[in-house]
Amino acid sequence: MLKIKGNQIFLTRGDTMFIKLSLEREDGTDYIPTEADRIYFRLKKYATYPDILIEKRIVGMILELTPADTMHLAFGTYRYEIELVTPDGRHYTVISDEPFTIEEEIENHDG
Repeated sequence: MLKIKGNQIFLTRGDTMFIKLSLEREDGTDYIPTEADRIYFRLKKYATYPDILIEKRIVGMILELTPADTMHLAFGTYRYEIELVTPDGRHYTVISDEPFTIEEEIENHDG
């Protein structure tokens, strides 16, 4: 099950997730990414944790996680960010250090 409260995400381990994203400029207008823009989702144990547990490129403004992306994660709360990288190399963290909770599952999807 997927649940979103503000920027906090709750996902049952092993579930598929699709989230449609939108970006807004500081003046409140929509930012429409070009094909040359790159947008990334990154998940870590905590913000200063050295290893990225999941990194996904967001295509077409849809963040997709597959069952394989979360099956190896322990239940609990992690931290995520979403970053935009423009063609000229500028980096913009559009969502920073927000909670992402991997929730327990009843059924094991391994077999």
